[in-house]
Amino acid sequence: MTVTITLNVPSGATLGAVFNNAMDVTYTAGSNTFTSSSNGRSVTVGVTRGVAISPTSIASTHEPEDSIKYYFTLKNTGNKKDVLLMSYGSSLSLAWKFYKDVNNNGIYQANDTQLASTDSVNFSDSLHVFAIAITPVVATDQQTDVTSFTVTSAGDGTKFQSSVATTTINIAVISLAKVVAPLGNDPPGTQMTYTVNYSNTGHGKAYNFKIVDGAPDSTTYVPGSVTLNGSAMTDAADGDAATVTNGGKTITVTIGTLNASASGTVAFKITVN
Repeated sequence: MTVTITLNVPSGATLGAVFNNAMDVTYTAGSNTFTSSSNGRSVTVGVTRGVAISPTSIASTHEPEDSIKYYFTLKNTGNKKDVLLMSYGSSLSLAWKFYKDVNNNGIYQANDTQLASTDSVNFSDSLHVFAIAITPVVATDQQTDVTSFTVTSAGDGTKFQSSVATTTINIAVISLAKVVAPLGNDPPGTQMTYTVNYSNTGHGKAYNFKIVDGAPDSTTYVPGSVTLNGSAMTDAADGDAATVTNGGKTITVTIGTLNASASGTVAFKITVN
């Protein structure tokens, strides 16, 4: 004969608590009463570990020295308080730091503190975290960094989840081409025009962009002949883009910020000596 008894774990039981149980059987034989005990069985109130990270995929575009910020929600999906450990692997060796969103407003602020390895999260609760790094200087336009961010349960290292962030880095790619007209062997007194064609074929901006040129040897600069995109410039340092110094041997045209896909021309005239 088999006797089955079903018991419920008390609602206030502590996770990890152990309940021991054995069954006693009492019976009589003649005038004697006997008691027999079964083997003991132990039941432990179960502890489960689990973590989640969202989003699991994210992407953005930046220029060198920009601050990159990614925002994650880490969740303790287990049934016991746990420490959620953050780690990463970056294809371009970016140095990421993690900060808790103290106000849970999704906006990085000065009071957002760096995430510590001892920060714990109650079961079913979440932690909002910023991952922050500086965009590196790269040599190739639209080079990408792929970073895998991983959250792991400190209580059970086999419980983890990752999020992949792809950062595309845009830089300027400058092209310059200089032409002269008229072509050929020109006698003294001939007036010639030099034209510099410039363009940014990259996806990032060029900052503090300027073109420096000047009248070559055996020539004389024609005063007041500098143009920028067809507009006349003065030779003096008086607020427009051009400045002519050193008797026309140094011509500086300051463009400033050259946006992606932008282009233009700088031209000036010289006379053959």
